[in-house]
Amino acid sequence: MFQPGQPGNPRGRPKGSPNKRSLATIRRLEALGVDPIAEMVKIATDPSVDIKTRASMFRELAQYSAPKRKAVAAGTSVPLGAAPSPPRQGAARVGLGAGVHEEASTTPLPASGDHGDDRHQPQPQ
Repeated sequence: MFQPGQPGNPRGRPKGSPNKRSLATIRRLEALGVDPIAEMVKIATDPSVDIKTRASMFRELAQYSAPKRKAVAAGTSVPLGAAPSPPRQGAARVGLGAGVHEEASTTPLPASGDHGDDRHQPQPQ
């Protein structure tokens, strides 16, 4: 039985260790004498290769040398998907996307269809 607070199978594969398929792929590439990262570097630094392909290789290589950056909503320092701070007392929160909220008035909105004008009223004949 799984216990609350204890993720997955405690005797399973350790987190971060490669699975069987990944290990098999690594062994096969080693047996063939192929180093995918070295080949990507060759393509990325070859001036005869078109610029889009070279840029793609650099983008792929970057994940091995730099951590992925988290998206941040414009004008904030809150990462997208992060838990937002609680609203100040007396203000309602309006959803603008994951983790980003604005304060809004708590004044109730008019009933549906009640816009204070005759836009949607049938015209007399």
